Amino acid sequence: MSAMSALSIDEIDRFEVAAVRPMLLVNNLEIGGAEVAILNLAIGLQGLGCRPLVCAWRQGGALEERFRAAGIELDVPDTDDRGGWQRLGVPKLLGHTIRRRGVNLLHAHLSDSLAWAALLQGRSAVPCLVSHHTTDLIDTVGIGRPFYGWTRRRLLYACSRVVAHNIAVSDAVRDRLIAEAHVPAARISVIENGLALPAAERVAASAGRRRRRRAGAGPIPPGGPTVVAVGRLTREKGFDTLLQAVPAIRAVHPDARAVILGDGPYRDDLLRLRAQLGLAEIVALPGFVDDVGAVLEQADVLAAPSHIEGLPMAVIEAMAWGLPVVVSDIPGHRDLVPDESTGLRVPLGDAGALAAGMLATLAGGAAVEARVARALTNVRQTYSAEAMARRHIDLYRDAIVRRRAGAASVG
Repeated sequence: MSAMSALSIDEIDRFEVAAVRPMLLVNNLEIGGAEVAILNLAIGLQGLGCRPLVCAWRQGGALEERFRAAGIELDVPDTDDRGGWQRLGVPKLLGHTIRRRGVNLLHAHLSDSLAWAALLQGRSAVPCLVSHHTTDLIDTVGIGRPFYGWTRRRLLYACSRVVAHNIAVSDAVRDRLIAEAHVPAARISVIENGLALPAAERVAASAGRRRRRRAGAGPIPPGGPTVVAVGRLTREKGFDTLLQAVPAIRAVHPDARAVILGDGPYRDDLLRLRAQLGLAEIVALPGFVDDVGAVLEQADVLAAPSHIEGLPMAVIEAMAWGLPVVVSDIPGHRDLVPDESTGLRVPLGDAGALAAGMLATLAGGAAVEARVARALTNVRQTYSAEAMARRHIDLYRDAIVRRRAGAASVG
């Protein structure tokens, strides 16, 4: 049972999963690590017999079709962007949705939605939980705007202490909540993000292709080794470091290529850097793709040079495909790569070290194979969508029963 639970197990177990009606609240449905994690959670909850409602309170986005294809119920505003003064009407709209859709628990994601959860918990009869997806608790908001950033942080800290419970996606995020927001440890549960695991047969075939390329034997796949990176194109993802590392990789593997999947505000900067380095024909930036797994399946190594992470879905998905990973040495990566047993960590922002790590990985050998095997086993045991959903269900039932018990005692 979670750190949150203090009620009898029998009392909680009697509350059926089918009676849990959570609203998963998020800013928008653009493609990002947190939003993909919400999609996986919604699918996992639905598979357990729960009835999730996903509400994008500000605007929709590219992920809408994936939610609808999975049969997930959505509530998305008709406006292009419910920002500015329109935000004043959000609490009323959310309260109306909670009542109209029969919601009995609000699960907010990221800092913008946290404020609404804290406010609605005081105005409605539903308990409110919040998931924190990054060690930078407000997602770098306030850079260049010190007073705004300070105000946002103070609000986040206060709201984190008010909601019924906090969910951290990693130990690093939990530690930051305790140290910065002063949230009591007993009011935080660590639930790692999960994903739908690829078929074992496809993973084995992908691993065989990589081994043949390294060995130069058998039916060798065409082309040279491929380095892949996945994430929203922001400065914090460190993709500039990856671009700077590519020439050193090409010096050893002249036919090597790189693919950076994703889109975002830093795209033009990356395109300029790519041109300056003469890599326009070497590094592809195709934007968002519907099937990231299909790219990972054909790649040879994943590079994750991020400056900030909570629990990176791209690294988890790469490991699920049996793809070796080279990651920056930051707290969010250390949960997945605590040592060299599951991947390689390299100094943050060091293009030379990143290139060296990828070259060592591309060379293969027993150590690389052992890392891949251990990482794959860890992901299958810990990071499946079903495992994530089951742990959330435990918290949901606990929170709902607790809230009803508190209301009954007051009545």
